[in-house]
Amino acid sequence: MITRISLRFAVSAAFASLLMLALLFSSWIQFRNEETVLLNLSNKIMAAQAHDIHFRLTQFLSVPELVNKVIVSHIETQRLNPTDHLAELEPILINTYRKTFAAQPALSFIGFGNQHGAFIGLSRDGNTTQLLVKDQRTQDKLHVFPGISISQALRINALFDPRQRPWYQPVVESNQSRWSDLYSNPTNRRLINLSYSEPVYTSANDLIGVVVSDIRVDLFNQFLKDQATLGHGVIFIIDQAQRLVANSYDENIFSATTGLRKLASESTHPLIQAASAQLANETDRKVRFSFNGEAMFLKSMPLNHHHDLHWRIVIVTPETDLVGNLRQEQKITMGLILLIGAVIAVLGWIILSRITRPILLAAKAAEKLGHADWQALPMPKVQLRETALLTSTFNDMAAKLALSFEQMNRQIRFDSMTGLMNRNGLAVAVNEWGFSPAQHQLLLLIGLDGYRAINDSVGHTLGDALLKSIANRLRENIPADALLARTAGAEFTILIPAVKNHDEAIFTTLRYLAYFSEAFKAAESADEVVVTASIGLVYGQFKRAELNDWLRNASVALGKAKAKGFGSYALFEVSMIEQSIAKTRITNELKLAIERQEFRVYFQPVIDLQTGETIGAEALIRWQSPRGMISPGVFIPAAEDSGLILQIGNWVLRESCQQIANKLKAGWRSDFDVHVNVSVRQMIQSDFYEQLVQILQETGLPPHNLTLEITESCLVTQSEVVASLIKRVRQLGVSIAIDDFGTGYSSLAYLHQFDFDYLKIDQSFIARMLENIQDEAIVSAIISMASGFKVLLVGEGVETELQANRLRELGCQRVQGYFFGRPAPLESWPE
Repeated sequence: MITRISLRFAVSAAFASLLMLALLFSSWIQFRNEETVLLNLSNKIMAAQAHDIHFRLTQFLSVPELVNKVIVSHIETQRLNPTDHLAELEPILINTYRKTFAAQPALSFIGFGNQHGAFIGLSRDGNTTQLLVKDQRTQDKLHVFPGISISQALRINALFDPRQRPWYQPVVESNQSRWSDLYSNPTNRRLINLSYSEPVYTSANDLIGVVVSDIRVDLFNQFLKDQATLGHGVIFIIDQAQRLVANSYDENIFSATTGLRKLASESTHPLIQAASAQLANETDRKVRFSFNGEAMFLKSMPLNHHHDLHWRIVIVTPETDLVGNLRQEQKITMGLILLIGAVIAVLGWIILSRITRPILLAAKAAEKLGHADWQALPMPKVQLRETALLTSTFNDMAAKLALSFEQMNRQIRFDSMTGLMNRNGLAVAVNEWGFSPAQHQLLLLIGLDGYRAINDSVGHTLGDALLKSIANRLRENIPADALLARTAGAEFTILIPAVKNHDEAIFTTLRYLAYFSEAFKAAESADEVVVTASIGLVYGQFKRAELNDWLRNASVALGKAKAKGFGSYALFEVSMIEQSIAKTRITNELKLAIERQEFRVYFQPVIDLQTGETIGAEALIRWQSPRGMISPGVFIPAAEDSGLILQIGNWVLRESCQQIANKLKAGWRSDFDVHVNVSVRQMIQSDFYEQLVQILQETGLPPHNLTLEITESCLVTQSEVVASLIKRVRQLGVSIAIDDFGTGYSSLAYLHQFDFDYLKIDQSFIARMLENIQDEAIVSAIISMASGFKVLLVGEGVETELQANRLRELGCQRVQGYFFGRPAPLESWPE
């Protein structure tokens, strides 16, 4: 007997787990509070350190500013305006030197240059002091003297001009004091200097010259390195381009390869590199990041110094340097809490595992459902009432899903209309198909000719019934080990496992074509329907993985077969792929041609053989594409296959009617007859008659001036529909011509069912009739047939006078061809 317990009891057993969660949450709150305290403490320590460095750096940078102001003050107070020689400035510089150089070891140079190119200065390198003078006393050449007085020159530079120095011209142009960029000593690249320049003016605000003072920035590295709170961290100063200015690592900030100052990211110190990635555009930031598994704090502070120094002080300190062992103790405390919680969690897990076992089993079974495993859940002896209901409901659902998936799988693999496999089903069947790789296989792709037109004419219901009838006939005639599938709307695929040779492959193809020689009955109450088919075949050694390739190749071959005419076949050849690609390209270009209106209508004259007068014309479409004139024989098949023939055909009909109507209004003979070709696709459209009436009304062309030309294949394909339509069209006053007569098949069997006004002899017979007695006999027979039907006859393709004379002798009334005139735009015809 199955014993059930309540869910309330199960909840009480899970209390231990909830207690664990509460414990963890409390620990997390404590951890967050401690973390906040540590962060605040770290921020305060680093902020104090940053402000101290900021203060010291400000003092460091104020030295050259103060020195310059002292010198400028002396010049302005004493109203000095030295021009050619600077002897009167010499004691001012020496006095400033004695007062400041000893107290300010970072100060390395003071000097003055005027607008006439004179210069005087004092430089210091360690314990060595040098006087630099360029004025009349030195013949306007720079002399470098040892010490602080003029004596024997150490060296002379005749090219030196202070006005060309970078510290002079920018100050003169801006009329403001300026800091120069950092630069290294050419004799010792580790000595980094920074110049501060200030202009000097007379009381009339005329420029006297520029005072300059240099400091050694590299000495600030030692100050940063000596910071008591540095620990294992690093301090560096960067400019607004993140290029190094100074650093506690005492690294040379200039690159040995480029000569430029290094970016912080180019530093040899890995911590400076890592910190550079954390720096953003903000001027004051506190960032915490990880470096080599250790937490780091970063403090960034702007220098906020006046003039044009946009520097930032960056301090990077390991967390351990700031908080000591607090973090380790925090981890130990958290570890103890987690250990206690883990013990409670284990106990809770043991209890919950027994309670939730049925739910776990249901979850695993649900996962198996995704793999079509419909196995029912076992019923445990002890379980909750709710889980018992879950198990029972789940088993019912699994049974229903099994049935639904079986039905769905059949729908995916089989065609619901014919019961045959579809493309997916064929792919599955091929994997289990028994065939010998040593033998050759044959794939037949059977495509129904003009099925879309048939379906439009008989309706979708009878069209579907017709497909079933065709499928049944194929099913009854395939070998037992062959595969049959409906792989497209009007296409059937047969895969035959063993074909001995090429001849047998062709014989088999012809046998399946013969199955379509007998009419099909779509329904008991419906008339029989004649359906022809074309076949594309692929012959060779089949591999299971190549099914899609074979189907594609067969489709290409089928397209080639249909291009030959109804009831044809074609064996796949590699060259067909290129032709298929070209056909696809033509189809795409046709769509653009319709949009761009690239089509033109040419007219070929129709001549009365007795009088020699032009009594009509045949409208012929031409395509003026960007690639040149394209023959209708190239693009018409593509238009028919793609369905674009409807748009193109309607356009040709309307354009032809409009142009001829205009000519009739201009005075052309009232019985001028224009012949326009109409495809079977156009004629079987349910609204074709209405469109024809609308075109005649809108263009103003009288119906008796229009003749529609249809082919014999149109008569065979849809005899009842076409016969009814022809009758309505002729009642409207429009004439009907049977085009290319003699080239189709079964035409005599169907011809008596239709009313028509013209027969047009195909040009192939006329071209050969003077050399071939049989062709002349055919032409003569067609002329006699036209006379019997009491219709007019038009001979096509007349290219010589002999052909025209012979047709006249045989009784042909009308002709057209190159002998009488090539197709041309109507505007080029003589009036």
